[in-house]
Amino acid sequence: MLDIATATIANFSNLVGQTFTLSLDGGNQVALTLTEAKPLKSVGQIEECQRDPFSLIFTAAGALDVPQNCYSLKNDSLGGLDIFLVQLSPTTFQAVFN
Repeated sequence: MLDIATATIANFSNLVGQTFTLSLDGGNQVALTLTEAKPLKSVGQIEECQRDPFSLIFTAAGALDVPQNCYSLKNDSLGGLDIFLVQLSPTTFQAVFN
């Protein structure tokens, strides 16, 4: 399992186009595709920061309505990970790592 506390964009950039399985309440699962992994602009560097900020964009094949929350995702290459997702549109989700 990937340690999210130390994860960097390098852990995800080669996974663009791959499927991540999103686990929802009640045992439902939805396939999301990682469509973008991009660096974010730093607004000053904090010495304690272990990584440069980055963003991940995931898309679903159909419309969903889920609240922003921490969700379990599974990927064949990375295994399982828990990340905070924000829904940007009915089919688009974003995770930001600072």
